[in-house]
Amino acid sequence: MLSLFTIAAREYEHIAFDASARATARTVILGVAIGIVLAALYNFYLKAVPGGVVRALLFAEALSDERAKSLADLGLARNPLYGFAVAHDLTLRRVLRRAENEAGEGERYYIPEDEKYRAQVRFESKGNGVVSLILSVAIAFAVAVLLIKLLPVLLGVIDGML
Repeated sequence: MLSLFTIAAREYEHIAFDASARATARTVILGVAIGIVLAALYNFYLKAVPGGVVRALLFAEALSDERAKSLADLGLARNPLYGFAVAHDLTLRRVLRRAENEAGEGERYYIPEDEKYRAQVRFESKGNGVVSLILSVAIAFAVAVLLIKLLPVLLGVIDGML
């Protein structure tokens, strides 16, 4: 596995590319790949958790204070990620409203009618499932390996042009 991420040593006439430069190039390439994977994971989280809350509220037609639903009403109370998202996710809080509560009632939420379309578009589930996540990770890994393996070739071409 480590050999996949090792840049082959080569001498160049016009380019100084020593062991330190190879290590730096490898670190940068792997850092970008890890950043892509983290972005894919965050996108997956946004579609699954805050998106799950929005889709559940829209399905329940909780579009006004009177029709507001709690996470328990929506069947989402078992997973603490939904409660965390409702409390802390700024993107979700832009479309979600907290209903006025009667004494003894839990937190209830709704999406105002004028925010319905924006919420549907922003939190639709299409195209960002587990398959997309796995493909993103695989592509990031493959591109990182390709860049690391082709870097000596690219540097040789550049060196030959100088």
